Amino acid sequence: GEAGLNYLCAGYKQFFHHVGPCMQYMADELRAGRPPMNVMQHARALLKLAPA
Repeated sequence: GEAGLNYLCAGYKQFFHHVGPCMQYMADELRAGRPPMNVMQHARALLKLAPA
């Protein structure tokens, strides 16, 4: 790899890109005083919208 870069950088970027929308949803739910568990329903809806 390149000097100064950790070999996990690309993996971390991919992981956080993947979980980012659900993490943001949970943060929004917490700020609104709602249970972050609502993310499960949100995630199921996202999966139904994803192209197969």
